[in-house]
Amino acid sequence: MSDGQPLKVFTVYRMNFEQATREPIGEIVERRKSTRLNNHIGLLQLARKRFSSCTDEAVRIGVFED
Repeated sequence: MSDGQPLKVFTVYRMNFEQATREPIGEIVERRKSTRLNNHIGLLQLARKRFSSCTDEAVRIGVFED
């Protein structure tokens, strides 16, 4: 970004609820300049679109800030 504001990187995980584990599968960079009410929800929706191939898999996707 041109104003020197650092980008936030979030790691995308595939959650295994039966074993209570999570496996990193990628990253998403938040590029919004200001905080909005639904930033985290928007990132989760984007991660589910990019990293899942079906609805059952999308439920297991989680986003956590590094």
